[in-house]
Amino acid sequence: MLKKLLVLFLILLVSGYSISQDSTTVVNDSIYDIVDVDPEFPGGSSEMAAFIYENLQYPETHFYQNTIYIRFIVEKDGTLTNNEIIKGERTAYDDEAARLISIMPKWKPGLVNGEPVRVAFTIPMHVCQR
Repeated sequence: MLKKLLVLFLILLVSGYSISQDSTTVVNDSIYDIVDVDPEFPGGSSEMAAFIYENLQYPETHFYQNTIYIRFIVEKDGTLTNNEIIKGERTAYDDEAARLISIMPKWKPGLVNGEPVRVAFTIPMHVCQR
């Protein structure tokens, strides 16, 4: 039941709620924040939710509710690098969010003018365990 609640939050999160920085084109020499075509988990948000459901390992705790913001780079080949928690509470849930990103398969890369580019991507993960 608890896993299903988290997956529901993640489905809502991934189905159209990603955050990018307020920048016009290029940041840090070739990491884009705004692109013509956003990077995407293979199979879309429903497949991402299934991946999280299958791989999520809940930390031992009684009650926890928070939103963790995790930022990573989707590379030109779709690999995910440089994941970092940009807002969290420094709990085992932050570590679990980072672990999930680190084991994800390659994504479809972001595109600018039809060419793959490195893209900074931030995802809020809503966690609620009771």
